[in-house]
Amino acid sequence: MSKVKILLYCTKGKPYLWQERDENNNKLNNFLTSNIFGKIVNFLNGKIVAECECEKVDYYQMEYHANNLVMNDISIYDKVESEEWGYDCFNRVISNEYSDEEIANYPLLKKSCLTFDELGSYVCPKGGVNNFYTLYLSNVKVLNNPLQFEKNFIYKDYKSNELITKAPQNMCNVYDRFGNHYILISIQPQHLVNILNGKKTIEIRKSILNLLKETM
Repeated sequence: MSKVKILLYCTKGKPYLWQERDENNNKLNNFLTSNIFGKIVNFLNGKIVAECECEKVDYYQMEYHANNLVMNDISIYDKVESEEWGYDCFNRVISNEYSDEEIANYPLLKKSCLTFDELGSYVCPKGGVNNFYTLYLSNVKVLNNPLQFEKNFIYKDYKSNELITKAPQNMCNVYDRFGNHYILISIQPQHLVNILNGKKTIEIRKSILNLLKETM
């Protein structure tokens, strides 16, 4: 399957995300969520600010307990074993038996810009075992002019011309006025800033659209 086209929407809540500009009001390739005082700014919250591609999706299972009194671990879905045994099989890839340095440098955490506890709090907010998906993002391109829903002909369904008037809490299918298909993903500014600055290449979600599951 070909790569899935993604649009990245910055949620409206704080912190404010902005693209730095120089003294001549020229945009710089640097995105910040702090130190805005005394600078010329262009706030990006509430706008579609970039496009990219999802080249692959992996499926994980995590057991997390905030008090660390029992085993905390992350396991990856094994498609071959699952097909062979007839049920979902997961192979453990990291746990709290590892050193803090090993955990911090594990690619899943490093490339998602999350700590083990941050991931656990998101995936298993009440503790226990839950599953999640990792979206591998590539070819991130910042839009020269951020898009707003009501002004840029973004449709949920191209045939019915149903306009997008509200950003999804997670993600949804959209079409532009030329019929090009994208998946629109809402991302909080403190995470989106790392994508735009090239630090974050893995986006983690507890649920995704079926189209993305086809890249697993």
